[in-house]
Amino acid sequence: ERSEACKFPTSVPKYLGDLANQSCHLEPEKRPSSVAEFRKALEAYFTLQEAENYISAGQTLLADLRTIGTNVAQKQLALSDYHKALFAFEQARRFPSHQSLADQWLSETNETMLAIAIEHKEMQVAKVIYDACSTVTPELEAKYQTLKKEINSKKLAYQKLHKAYDQAHIRKEKFW
Repeated sequence: ERSEACKFPTSVPKYLGDLANQSCHLEPEKRPSSVAEFRKALEAYFTLQEAENYISAGQTLLADLRTIGTNVAQKQLALSDYHKALFAFEQARRFPSHQSLADQWLSETNETMLAIAIEHKEMQVAKVIYDACSTVTPELEAKYQTLKKEINSKKLAYQKLHKAYDQAHIRKEKFW
């Protein structure tokens, strides 16, 4: 008597359902050849799931990062989400099947956080992230260079002001 392959509910991943049906196939040559082969197929599935879970978690954090506003608490949340997303994508890089995808998401995460740091004029954060980026879009590059010039200009103005104050203070003390 022939039986049809089991139709599993949608809650059962297709790969696992197919593996179960293959393992129960009426024709022995179509079944996994050994318990070791079956185990290897299961491990491959769970490895794939782990990598996909890291990618999914990183994508969720990146989406949250993109919605960050301008207040101080949200800036702290941005840094936290940024580091968590980096961690998730770095973990996904451990899986050869997901390395290229994880690299793309890492790059996008860095560029997103760089844009946030530039928007908030956080030059120290922007510099660290900029240095970590392998590539930066021309638009982001221009914004980064503009912020860098602005910060350097403010530093020079402060140094001039500080020097002028020191000289005025020295003249005043000589007078007394």
